[in-house]
Amino acid sequence: HEWGSAMDGIRFQLALHSLIQLEDSQHQTVNWRPNILILYRIHLSEELKGIKHHEILNFYSQLRKGNGFCVVACVLEGKRDEHSLHKAKIEKGVIQNIMKEEAIQGFAEVVVAPSWSEGTNYIIQLTGIGGIVPNTVLMDWPVGWREKIKKAQEFVNVLSIAQAADKAVLAVKGLNAFPTSAVHGTIDIWWVIHDGGFLILLCWLLVQHRVWRSCHLRVFTITEGVTAEQAKLAATFLTRTLRQRRLFDVDVEVILADDEMIEPYT
Repeated sequence: HEWGSAMDGIRFQLALHSLIQLEDSQHQTVNWRPNILILYRIHLSEELKGIKHHEILNFYSQLRKGNGFCVVACVLEGKRDEHSLHKAKIEKGVIQNIMKEEAIQGFAEVVVAPSWSEGTNYIIQLTGIGGIVPNTVLMDWPVGWREKIKKAQEFVNVLSIAQAADKAVLAVKGLNAFPTSAVHGTIDIWWVIHDGGFLILLCWLLVQHRVWRSCHLRVFTITEGVTAEQAKLAATFLTRTLRQRRLFDVDVEVILADDEMIEPYT
């Protein structure tokens, strides 16, 4: 037991030293990788009956080649009393078991809050320590938001808090239809906003996984105020740049946006 305590002390000091060093290195753009905070809505009663809702975790598992880390976080709506805190502890244990089942390495957190919006606010602001802080929020797209206004409000709240906290948001639509076995086809990237290559990085991570490995990447980027020849040169340059960064199986097409195309969106 004495040796165990001594080793635990050494591990703690090493971990603390590494966290402090890591915090300094995280400010360098070249070290950026997706460290993902998963906003997970656990269906505890169904989970205990063996009815699984792990789609968002399955999707995350396809991004693991990024060598980042993940936190699976859940909000337990209710009063912050002893009963709720005890239930939160049970939920955290269930989430940890789900992560083991899905072979996901990371951390689980359950926050007790009066509402889902308030809970996600706490989670996005406070999750992490030192240099181990999520930089990307992964969540479900709010299906049926037009009929369920609360869903839309919760979604907008997450976007606002994540933006204020300088985090990317990955809202995935149609998770139930995502493949779990190998597929063939194309992954289309609509590079509308210059995001530092975030979308391209995510797609590169996907094609490292066995499910998407046989897929071809197509990048569509929209521009205006240039000639067709300039657009063609830009596509050639971007294709060459991506292939220099090991994205070999990729085609780039520059779409010229004219007033007629843009008018419906202005």
